[in-house]
Amino acid sequence: MLSRITQALVVGAERSANVGDEITLGSTNYRLPELDAGERLLTHAAAAALSTLAMTPAARPRLQFAPPLDADPRVELGTQASYLLQRMLTNDEGALLQEALTQVGLRGKRVPLRLLPGLLRALDAPARRHWLASIRCSGVQWLAVQNADWRWALGEHRDAMQAFELEVGAARHAGFLQLRRDDAGSARELLIARFKSEPAEERATLLGMLEQGLSLADEAFLETALDDRAKTVRQTAANLLSRLAGSALATRLHARALPLIRMERALLRKTLRVDLPADPDKQDERDGIDGKAFIPGLHNVGPRQMHLAQLIAAVPPKQWAARLNLELADLIKQYAAHEFAQPLCAGLALGATRHACFDALRALTVLGEQKSMHALYQQLVEPRLPELPDFAEFVAQRLRATGSIDMSLLAALPAPWSDSVSQPVMQWARDAGRMDEMSKDYSHYEYVALLKLAALRVAPAAHWLKGWPMSDLTTLTPSRQRAAEAIDGLLSTLQARIEFLAALELP
Repeated sequence: MLSRITQALVVGAERSANVGDEITLGSTNYRLPELDAGERLLTHAAAAALSTLAMTPAARPRLQFAPPLDADPRVELGTQASYLLQRMLTNDEGALLQEALTQVGLRGKRVPLRLLPGLLRALDAPARRHWLASIRCSGVQWLAVQNADWRWALGEHRDAMQAFELEVGAARHAGFLQLRRDDAGSARELLIARFKSEPAEERATLLGMLEQGLSLADEAFLETALDDRAKTVRQTAANLLSRLAGSALATRLHARALPLIRMERALLRKTLRVDLPADPDKQDERDGIDGKAFIPGLHNVGPRQMHLAQLIAAVPPKQWAARLNLELADLIKQYAAHEFAQPLCAGLALGATRHACFDALRALTVLGEQKSMHALYQQLVEPRLPELPDFAEFVAQRLRATGSIDMSLLAALPAPWSDSVSQPVMQWARDAGRMDEMSKDYSHYEYVALLKLAALRVAPAAHWLKGWPMSDLTTLTPSRQRAAEAIDGLLSTLQARIEFLAALELP
């Protein structure tokens, strides 16, 4: 249609035979009223623009228009920034696009209307839709009204109670979580009224959401859930109760756990003594102790050692340290040197997470340096480190102290990385001898992964573009060649980020 309109503009409306008395929207033709040639041309142009902007997927006999919206006071992106944003959309550069939209929003600017259809197509995936929040505008609202597939862009908010009552899955759970945030007591009473009629999986999920705003007011309900017919529900209730200081379950577990571990004076020094508990009985099982439980990183232990780990986890790590008159670091050292080191350290790691003891979690990182404890560290400690309130500084300190690259920690650190993180990472990557170390074909994987991550996480600055080792790709081994290609990719990505930020300042 656009080509016919262009031809008519060039040839002239009166002389062109290509502009007819019908227009097509979707798969339906519409007859135009009596119009002269110029009016027909404008009508065809308007229909083409509407179809392009709204991406009309099917015939719409009665087009729905959005109500009048207030004028957007934000300044539109300049020519260069718009061009670079369009290039990101065309190439589907998702990671770059997310940062670009964030920066547009931070600078209080508006995306041109002509880019919005492509932008909505690019963001039409659950994992990307929240990227729209920073740049939502009247144009987005208009397009979302025209195309039902884009209704998500309206940002319509459903009442939390309505979501809990009418939705299923994640939408329902989000509604209940909001109810819990708004009024923890009312949400608990609502759950009590519905609890027995819910399937087991839903009971366990909703019960777990009581962690939001958890207090002793929830104890009575959680105690009844310990007798639920579903094991997942019982375990969830026991886990929540064990976090409640002063709850009856926490008191029962503490009474069983604390006498098991003590410091005894030997001939020359004090020694850690540990008594294994008996196999879990019915009362233990009701309180969440499971001799057949699976604890990540804890393998080849019997039910009594598994029982020990779970009892240790029920007591906050600082309470163990105070009881044994030890600093946390010394407590971990004693546990790691004991014959029951695996269940002792596993229980301490679980307790650090359960009771939000960040000092213990930080101290437990020493387990990663011991070969016998490395699996336990990777599965119980490392995944929880991003919860540290000073996680970025913790990563920077680790980099300075060890000089080695920990990809799992860096991947968990959001962009932009601080200079205290970026400097040692980029210094490690730009080391002139790094390429020489890649003598085997498999040795490039970590290096390539690091560069791909750093390209999107370091703050975009020109000085990161300098100082990289140069290589002749034709003379390199396959491993070194892939590393050299990764360097080129990093430089290209950084350059694109720098260019876009600079373009945002242009009119």
